[in-house]
Amino acid sequence: MQWRPFLHLDLGTTHVVNTLTSGIRPFLVLTALCAALFLPGLSSVPPTDRDEARFMQATKQMLETGDVVNIRFQAEPRTKKPVGIHWLQYLSVKYVAQGDLAAVWAYRLPSTLAAWLSVLCVFVFGRALFSAHTGLIAAGLTACTFLMTTEAHLAKTDAMLLLTVITAHMALFEFYRAKPGIMPPMKVALLFWCAIGVGLLIKGPITLAILVATAFSLSVADKKITWLR
Repeated sequence: MQWRPFLHLDLGTTHVVNTLTSGIRPFLVLTALCAALFLPGLSSVPPTDRDEARFMQATKQMLETGDVVNIRFQAEPRTKKPVGIHWLQYLSVKYVAQGDLAAVWAYRLPSTLAAWLSVLCVFVFGRALFSAHTGLIAAGLTACTFLMTTEAHLAKTDAMLLLTVITAHMALFEFYRAKPGIMPPMKVALLFWCAIGVGLLIKGPITLAILVATAFSLSVADKKITWLR
């Protein structure tokens, strides 16, 4: 009996892999996977997380009062988290759910979309770092994790925070691999600062702190900081 490597691909399998990783097909495949994982239960499962209920109630009161600056939970000010996620939920309920305050799915929709975009970004980032095949596997595994599926169903900050962290690191990578004296396009810098700005509105300095840790680690590993200029 002749043994073959576990990851050996014959010509037929290679053709299938190449087909799945070309053009817009990987984005369609990952979108279908995310839809199958993230959409079921989005409207039928009641709030089960204590923080989710608080986020939803605070956004509901924002919709009822029209005050989009002062966040309140019941009669108490809610100042533990920035206002960003409440604004996104506010827009989702008001315009997507047509103002239906009882539409649980509308409060969760920003998290679901953020989880979906995060999966697509993992593919794009993995393709840039390694290959389209590796990026597709990484993105698929990310979508299938219990934590990602859970966060996609919760009206909280974590899925949106993940999206800001990934997009900021994608931009940081472009600066890291740029040749000396050649700056990446302006859209890369715009993506970088927008990701940090949205991250600040979502969960304070978490995105920025992770970026600083990444930049510091790369500088120590490479023993140079010139790429940060």
